Amino acid sequence: MPHAVDNSRFRKNITARYKLRHLHHIPDEAPVFLFAGKLESKKNPSLLLRAFKALDDKTAFLIIAGNGAEEAMLKNESGSIPNIIFLPFQNQSEMPDLYSMADVFVLPSRGPGETWGLSVNEAMASGKTIIVSDACGCAPDLVRNEINGFIFTNNDELRLQKILQNLSSNYFKTEELGQQSAHMVQEWSFVKQCEAIEYSVHSNSKNLST
Repeated sequence: MPHAVDNSRFRKNITARYKLRHLHHIPDEAPVFLFAGKLESKKNPSLLLRAFKALDDKTAFLIIAGNGAEEAMLKNESGSIPNIIFLPFQNQSEMPDLYSMADVFVLPSRGPGETWGLSVNEAMASGKTIIVSDACGCAPDLVRNEINGFIFTNNDELRLQKILQNLSSNYFKTEELGQQSAHMVQEWSFVKQCEAIEYSVHSNSKNLST
């Protein structure tokens, strides 16, 4: 049975995209990378921060949304770089608009215990390019390299930096990969969950009757 979210809640919202970008002084066509989750060692947001800083691209932006034990350290490491934006924890009602503001969603988890990562489902339903580490449980099921995103080896900062560079210099590629995400995630939906349950119940009933 596919692990799923309500995909319809996260459809791309162009109005919210530009409204929020203007609010945070982000140009309409600037490449925006997003991390959203707990700021903790398991999620490894510090790896993404270091890779983005090494990118040294004044046209690209990184949004880190969340709270947690590493928050103060991350803000200190970011210094006064204007294209790194920190946002507080966003509740579920705010997440669709947050995803709409970004082009690429990054989950650089190193674990242990990153069993799936439903935020990847949400970002795919929002039509985003996906970057995940191979420590994320969803990686082999939801992400296809060069199709809807990239999988990098856990903690490989140089590889992550190269992926960020590739996408920041090719804005239209993020659009193409994001469209594939939105298409692929339709197979990971509540409807598919219900179909799987119905199939299982029907199969078990047939076995019991025989």
